[in-house]
Amino acid sequence: SFSDEAHFWAHLGRFYSIEMNEHGEAIKAIDKAINLTSHNPDPVLFHMKGMFYRRIVYKNIEELKTREPAKEEIAQLQGTVESAKEAFAAARTLDPDSEYAHISPTQLLLRVLDFGFAVSGQKFRADFLVSPTATWYREQLDEIEYLLERVRGIREGDKPSQYVLRCEAELDEIYDNYSRALEGWGNLLQRKDVFAPPIRRQIVRAYLTRSKREWSSIPQSEIERTVDLMEDNMREEPKSDYNIRLWFRALRYSARQDIDAALARLANWKIIGDSLEAHFYLYVLHVLKAIDGSMIERVRSEELIQQSGVKSRSQRNRTRSF
Repeated sequence: SFSDEAHFWAHLGRFYSIEMNEHGEAIKAIDKAINLTSHNPDPVLFHMKGMFYRRIVYKNIEELKTREPAKEEIAQLQGTVESAKEAFAAARTLDPDSEYAHISPTQLLLRVLDFGFAVSGQKFRADFLVSPTATWYREQLDEIEYLLERVRGIREGDKPSQYVLRCEAELDEIYDNYSRALEGWGNLLQRKDVFAPPIRRQIVRAYLTRSKREWSSIPQSEIERTVDLMEDNMREEPKSDYNIRLWFRALRYSARQDIDAALARLANWKIIGDSLEAHFYLYVLHVLKAIDGSMIERVRSEELIQQSGVKSRSQRNRTRSF
């Protein structure tokens, strides 16, 4: 009766997925809904598509945990995970402030990491994550950390939701032995056949998790090493904002603070990701230089304050300072 109503198709997809376990039909229905809204994309529909794929992954995991899975089955599972991530990423692009579009894939990837560890035969999670066969799982851990960092930014100044707290608790279990994890990451960093940037980020995140995610609690030697590790990453991944964000947060506690160097990095961050954080911190740094007496910096500060206001106007916590 209402064949052009996208959300009816989407809920038909939910019926296929949840009630009928006909996942192929569910994906067809949600794709129909997305096509009907191609002129005005709806983040809710992409999120629903991600949830459909997530349900497929969960079902497959329960089946595979009962026996020793074949390599082809693991590869198929990983492909479905990537399809879910792609849908959730589209939802985040359309609605960057949605907590759900960050938490739903985080929950998925935590479950996937748990599955990978369960079938690995390793005794410790730290050993599993640095094993030669765990490259793909290390990438998912990097993604989890990034998603949680972003969702903490969305809720800046507010209490974290129960979903965030649960995800953080599960993430803490992954670092089941900090010394062992750091030793493993350090050894992995020495290997020439391993892509180093995600490993460096994991070392930094192990420092951070061990310090209850409080930058001010990280020992000075680890702060300085974080600055060095992220500078290495920025050279290897010049178009990634992951590294600039971690570098700047560490630099604030470093004995090597340099406003001019920070300004150059943050200007690049603003170009790469156009994020609210980049605008906010850029205007703070320019204000610091304006306070020193530069009229040029004062004008630049005023421009950036205005830009930051525009970027944050849809934020429910826009009156809170980072």
